[in-house]
Amino acid sequence: MHTLLASSLRIWALTRATFIAFVILMVFWCQGGVGTRSDVSAMPLSTSPIVESDHPYANDEDKVWVIENNSGLIAARIHFSRLNLEDGVDKIELFDEADTLIQVISASAPDGMWSENVPGSLVKIRLTTDGADVEWGFAIDQMEPTEYATIAYSSHPYAANAQEYTTLINDTPNPPGSRVHFSRIELEHQVDYLVIMDADNNAYQWITGNYIDGFTSKSVPGPVIKILLLSDSSGQDWGYNIVRVESGTPEAPEPPPSFSTTLAQSEHPYPLYETREWTIVNPDVEAVSSKVHFSRIDIDGWDSLQIFDADETLIQTFGEGTHLMDVWSDYVPGRIVKVRLSSNVAGNGTQGSDWGFLIDSIKNSVAKPGLAQSNHPYPAAETKEWTIVNPDVEAVSSKVHFSRIDIDGWDLIQIVDAEGTIIQTFGEGTHLRDVWSDYLPGRLIKVRLVSNIAGNGLYGSDWGFRVDDIKNSVAKPGLAQSNHPYPAKETKEWTIVNPDVEAMSSKIHFSRIDIGGWDLIQIADAGGTIVQTFGSDTHLRDVWSDYVPGRIVKVRLISDIAGNGLYGSDWGFRADDIRSISEEPIAYLPMIFK
Repeated sequence: MHTLLASSLRIWALTRATFIAFVILMVFWCQGGVGTRSDVSAMPLSTSPIVESDHPYANDEDKVWVIENNSGLIAARIHFSRLNLEDGVDKIELFDEADTLIQVISASAPDGMWSENVPGSLVKIRLTTDGADVEWGFAIDQMEPTEYATIAYSSHPYAANAQEYTTLINDTPNPPGSRVHFSRIELEHQVDYLVIMDADNNAYQWITGNYIDGFTSKSVPGPVIKILLLSDSSGQDWGYNIVRVESGTPEAPEPPPSFSTTLAQSEHPYPLYETREWTIVNPDVEAVSSKVHFSRIDIDGWDSLQIFDADETLIQTFGEGTHLMDVWSDYVPGRIVKVRLSSNVAGNGTQGSDWGFLIDSIKNSVAKPGLAQSNHPYPAAETKEWTIVNPDVEAVSSKVHFSRIDIDGWDLIQIVDAEGTIIQTFGEGTHLRDVWSDYLPGRLIKVRLVSNIAGNGLYGSDWGFRVDDIKNSVAKPGLAQSNHPYPAKETKEWTIVNPDVEAMSSKIHFSRIDIGGWDLIQIADAGGTIVQTFGSDTHLRDVWSDYVPGRIVKVRLISDIAGNGLYGSDWGFRADDIRSISEEPIAYLPMIFK
């Protein structure tokens, strides 16, 4: 009886649902069709995402999706129905078919957003994430082909130290001259330039600054016009987009840009056997960082020109035999830039001197110039430590951002917490850009640079590192963890106490376990009884231990138990949670009716 009744109800529900769907379909049909749009170039919304990430996405992810634009139109934009990222850390980059960067998205838009126009026949979406904290991710539900006008464009933003040529041809027969029209220009003012040149590379115009509503260049003779994008090492902006080439009457060339002031200069030539320093102060009292412009640098063999900040950190070195014109320094935190010229540093008296240098401008630079940084380059055979404090007094855990890491063979950088635990190690020969550290418990992060750890004096040094940001991280950063990596031939024990005073038994959660050959991790109770062992070459993620009687759980790491010294060590472990048996979810069995 129960079975017949249930079957009848299911048949009735299906018939009724089918009837309602039919009525709705007829109503929409009479109104002119389902999902129609007045804009014929727009593809209708999908009932499911065209492209989406995992939810949540993974740590340390670097994944690319491709959406093709087969509409016949020259560009397209995509719509994110939802976008949740770890703001300012994880990011989405959009590229065209030639892998030119079109847009960088590093902030969430939970209610959805449209992208910028991406020229070409496809859109590439790249998601990159760091090693800690994940969010929901993204879902793309629409691609809209567009009539975006463009014939040439830069990356958005354009690259540092760019020297990029674009050559365009005027298709008008025998034009007296040619010019280009930009729909948009955004450049770092008086630092980065677009140089308009003729077919023979003669410069006619130097364009800098912002022209949001468009700009028309000067005309150069003939049908060929060249555009050169020049940028320094910091402070990049959106770039440019060219929409057309026009005919025009050729105009007279402009002289290259120059600054009328002299802020600091050496003698020309500078004397031998002398070290001299100049201090330049940015007149903007609110400047977060500054950089100076050299109209000319000419220094001889064995001589050097160094840039320092107010705290005497060596920011940049122009080494022996440098000969440059029109170059900006690296950025320095704050308003004060010190310039030190040391001549004939070898002291052998065999070298002469050269013209020297002239500084004619100082400008504001990046918003995040560095919370801590080494000398550039850092000295050999030195160990130095920097302490960075998260300004959020309620931060449970923190991580720092490196804009750059370059360390030499035998050198290393260690990330250390307030208790002295090594959380992360960047080993010898590391060369990275735009990377976040692992997370550390609390607000305090120590960065330790150890150079030439072999102590043999055979290795020099490299550029070093720059930390420019600190952020809050995970809610459970670790109740106990080993050094990463842990040392060989060591036995160490950690005690974790369950805060539940009535706990009859407890278990702990490992976010990660990586132990090498001959090593092991033991889980013991308060009396030292071994309840569980993770043996050699264990590599696990997101795993709970066995239950241990009472509130106290001991974790013992024994490395290289063979004692033969043939094995190194591995990453170690991190325990980030503890649970009582009373906190286990209750499983309910389904009731069966007959």
